[in-house]
Amino acid sequence: MPAAGRAARCLSKLTDVDRHTLTNHWSMLAEAYEPKQFHISRNGLFLLATYVMHLIDSLHATIPR
Repeated sequence: MPAAGRAARCLSKLTDVDRHTLTNHWSMLAEAYEPKQFHISRNGLFLLATYVMHLIDSLHATIPR
């Protein structure tokens, strides 16, 4: 199966709440960071992938006590 088909199938499993949450996270990242901070220019797919990796890293960070 092509990557686009797999991605569409995975995205179709998201609930409306999941989609809303992801949209809010991606909007926040788009407003908070410049693409150049991630050393990316002129490639939306790489930027989206970088946002996702940054989001995962931020949400799974262990905050020291």
